Amino acid sequence: MTVIADTVLLVDDEPMVLAGLQRSLFGRYPVLTATSGEQALALMAKQPIAVVISDMRMPGMDGASFLAQVQARFPDTVRMLLTGYADLDTAVAAVNEGAIFRFLHKPCPTGVLVDTLAVAQNRYRTQQIERNLLQTTVLRMVHVLSEVLGLAAPLAFRRAAFVEACVREALPQLHWEAPWRYGVAAALCQIGWIGVSLAEAPQAEAEGEAAEAAGRLLEQIPRLESVAGMVRYQHRGAPAEAPQEVRQGAALLRAALTLEALPRRQLGTAAALEALRASRPGLPSEIIEVLRSFRDDRSEFRVEHVRDLQPGWMLDQDVRNHLGRLVLAQGITLTDAAISALQRVWRQGAMDPQIRIRLKPKTLSRAASPATG
Repeated sequence: MTVIADTVLLVDDEPMVLAGLQRSLFGRYPVLTATSGEQALALMAKQPIAVVISDMRMPGMDGASFLAQVQARFPDTVRMLLTGYADLDTAVAAVNEGAIFRFLHKPCPTGVLVDTLAVAQNRYRTQQIERNLLQTTVLRMVHVLSEVLGLAAPLAFRRAAFVEACVREALPQLHWEAPWRYGVAAALCQIGWIGVSLAEAPQAEAEGEAAEAAGRLLEQIPRLESVAGMVRYQHRGAPAEAPQEVRQGAALLRAALTLEALPRRQLGTAAALEALRASRPGLPSEIIEVLRSFRDDRSEFRVEHVRDLQPGWMLDQDVRNHLGRLVLAQGITLTDAAISALQRVWRQGAMDPQIRIRLKPKTLSRAASPATG
């Protein structure tokens, strides 16, 4: 898709009005037009729009309702209302339903329109810069915390890797807004085990404590409040008053953990479906449907010497020392730090140097980017 920067979308059911606005903006911005809210939303689904200017009184979907949908589906787009009906009720409806940036009256002088658009364009660009910064920060944070989890609590990391795989398969079919948040929640859903227990196998009675610890950690990170809620309620279900994305994210994590507890041979079978249906609290039918056939495919592997390991490869086995103590768990994506730890144990003569690995791991850390949301 070709990205058209700073595009302005004009929405009005009167073609003459649209033509006049286009003349006013000719040579200043790329301009698209639509004669209805439905047509405008279809255009916005095809390419980024920096600013949308909508009439209020239109047949079918009025301006307030249209801008409310824009806010929900395309939150980065700056919303403006241009109308000849400057009554108080109209202004209140537009502000409350569509969270508009500016309210302009017809006929709007060209100078006022151009000056207001300049401010709106600057707001849009600022939001894009902030979003790019957030992407970089979130992705790096997820990477670092995942690496810490893999080194400190290998089996907890393996559980998180399984949850990541489930969520990665489910999200394209669920069509939820801001999918990156659910990806981050999956990657970090087990991070609380670092502070709760370093035992090799998580104890059932400590599940809630670990989830609460993870929630407290994540809620301190700006923009991850909803992710913290998903992780906090992954076992017991979010309360009814929690935001929708928290409720559905927590349910998705719980579904993935339900499958993780099954023997691998039961994945994608009637037994998996029954386990999902029996989960308490109950799981939404849409989540059950997309995960009922999930399978964890780890069939492709090869054996490498520990001295030849490379960052980005994935372990296809648990690595234990000669005393049986777990060093790194199956499913971890190797980093420089992880490889150094393995080589240090090998040089001490405490482990087998032959390691079974996968070369092309499918990690959700990439798919969890805010850029996808």
